[in-house]
Amino acid sequence: DIPGIDPDVVMDSRVEAVATCFLEELSKMPLLRQTLSGLFHAIITCELTLNEAIDLLRLNDKKLRDYVTEQITHPVYRAYFEDQKAYTVRMRKEEYESTGRRVTELLKLEILRLCFGIVDPEKCLNFHRLLSDPEGFTILVDLSGPCLSRPAARLLGTLMVNDVVNAARARGVGGVPPLNIYLDEASRYITDDVAEGLDELRKY
Repeated sequence: DIPGIDPDVVMDSRVEAVATCFLEELSKMPLLRQTLSGLFHAIITCELTLNEAIDLLRLNDKKLRDYVTEQITHPVYRAYFEDQKAYTVRMRKEEYESTGRRVTELLKLEILRLCFGIVDPEKCLNFHRLLSDPEGFTILVDLSGPCLSRPAARLLGTLMVNDVVNAARARGVGGVPPLNIYLDEASRYITDDVAEGLDELRKY
């Protein structure tokens, strides 16, 4: 969680990041947006990892979905998961298939499973905490190399840029120390929301 930022704003940035990594336009894919939104709301609300998305998308295993439904209080997403209790396996397949393909494509890479499987907050890259450090910091991220596919590199890059933007917004105008971001081949990692956020970062 980022103090001062609505969790559903964070959720939207996650959804956009997945779309960006596959070069897709969510406005033309409402079912994918709906399923990804439900998935990421559950992950954020129930403090799950992205690795557990696979279990949420299983057609016949409803244990995790039942748990998530009990935990979620947001009326829109609780209704979304409660409605799925009445789904047949065929209906769930139609609902989950396109999202499942994309999530599986990403999580088949061991390096992403390792990144997204971390549950200890002390081992996570916390941009809100780093931006609050008066001594400042420098982070260098290399997303090239044979361990990452192009979509995986786009996903990690977009998620990190999104988190920096949200953390900067949370600390407010005139934050200290000043924030500078340098992105090589930035077009790979920029969603519409991030583009607006980066423009706003001049104030932060």
